[in-house]
Amino acid sequence: MSWLLYREMGSRKARLYDPVREQLHYKEHPNLEGTRFLGSTFGWVVMSNSVSLEQRNHHQTFLFNPFTLQRDELPPIILANPYPSTVVRYGVLTGDPREDNTYVCLLIDDFRIYDFMDVRNHPRLHIYYVAKRNGNWSQYWSATSFPPLNNLPIHGSTIESISPCAGKISIIIRGHSFDFTFQNYDWSVRETQENDSIEWNPFHGQTFDQIKHRLQISPQIPTTLAIIGTKTGRQRVKNRTWEDGNPSVSYIEGVWVEVRA
Repeated sequence: MSWLLYREMGSRKARLYDPVREQLHYKEHPNLEGTRFLGSTFGWVVMSNSVSLEQRNHHQTFLFNPFTLQRDELPPIILANPYPSTVVRYGVLTGDPREDNTYVCLLIDDFRIYDFMDVRNHPRLHIYYVAKRNGNWSQYWSATSFPPLNNLPIHGSTIESISPCAGKISIIIRGHSFDFTFQNYDWSVRETQENDSIEWNPFHGQTFDQIKHRLQISPQIPTTLAIIGTKTGRQRVKNRTWEDGNPSVSYIEGVWVEVRA
C-alpha cells in the first residue's frame, strides 16, 4: 500500500506516513527544498525546481526517489509562441525511470489572453513527454494538446485522476477518460462507467481535523492539504484537496508514493 509523502510546500523536511501501521517516518534532504511535488509512480516522485504556480516560459523538472535519495535530472522545457506562458500541474512516469522506453509526462496549462465568454479561447491542457532511450533521456520534449470535450474548457483544475501505464496515459476529466498512446500519437475519449472506480482513500469518512491529527499537522494552523493521487501497481487514487473554512496561512502538499527500492 502506498505511503503519503507530505510537507510544507517547498520545505526540505518531509514526512512519510504509512497508513497500514499508522506510523510516521521523517525525511530531510536538500532535493526537497524549494521544490514542488508533481506526482508519483513506481516509487519515484516527479518534481519541479520551483514552488511557484505562476506562469513561466521555462520549466526545470527532475525525478527523485525518497527511499534511495537518487535524483535524475530531466531536460528543461523552454516555450515559445503560441503559448509563451504555462503552469506545470502534474507529472507522472509510465515505468521505471532506470529502464529504457519509459516516459515522463507533464500536464501543463497554457495561458493566453482570452475571453472568459469564449470557450475556444480558454486555457488549454497539454501533455509534454520525454522518453528514455539507450540509457539517457531525450534532449527535447514532445507535446500534444487535449482534444475538446463538448465545448467545455479542459484545464488542470478539472483533472480527477491520472493513470499512466506502459506506452499510454489515461486522464479522467468531467466523467470522461482521455487516453493518449505514445507510439502512434493517438487520442481516444470515452465516457467512464460506474464500474471504473479509481478511488482509494485511507482517510475516507474522516473530518479534516481527524486527518490533521493522524498526520500530526498542527490543529491550530488553518491549513490546505492538497494530495496528488496517481496510479501505482496496486492502487489508483484521485486527486484530493482538504481545507479548513478559513483562509490558509500555511500550505501542505503531499503525494502517494509506492514503497519500492
